[in-house]
Amino acid sequence: MGAYDDLFGDYKRLIPLRVGDATYPAPGENVLLRCLQYVSLEHRAFHIDYIHYCWSNQCGNCELTLAVDGEAPKRVRGCQTKIREGMEIRELP
Repeated sequence: MGAYDDLFGDYKRLIPLRVGDATYPAPGENVLLRCLQYVSLEHRAFHIDYIHYCWSNQCGNCELTLAVDGEAPKRVRGCQTKIREGMEIRELP
């Protein structure tokens, strides 16, 4: 596991998470906002300014566009939606 594991709890495995055109391993048992933080720290794939998020479903700033297993994309809050197999983030917050 990585250098920042204490931020991501006791996850059992990494789950593939598609973000745009690329797929990254992300820690299971975490919400998408935390998974995006992991990807940005471990892979330097993109930068998200995390100071703008409340992490507790209060502000709505973490809304992103998500498709799951080929279903139609929908808007979800990254601080409330747990990662699972087959997720594709189409638009970052």
